[in-house]
Amino acid sequence: GPGGGPHVKAYKTPSLQVVQSFFAFDKDFGGGVSIAVGDVFGDGRPEIIVGATSGSQVRAFDGVTGKPAAEIVERVAE
Repeated sequence: GPGGGPHVKAYKTPSLQVVQSFFAFDKDFGGGVSIAVGDVFGDGRPEIIVGATSGSQVRAFDGVTGKPAAEIVERVAE
């Protein structure tokens, strides 16, 4: 949430074994993140969706490998 770091961990239930652990943004980012899980690409596999709470950046990560899969950055006109 707000003020937290970008370290994301995914757990397997009911054992609570960590199955993914990665930094969604630069490890020094302190703006906090919001996390969701969903099948973004319609392939039957879940992605981990992470949004920066202090900006307008969203990243999707492969739910199996934890590797980046997509990124959306909103640019604000000055």
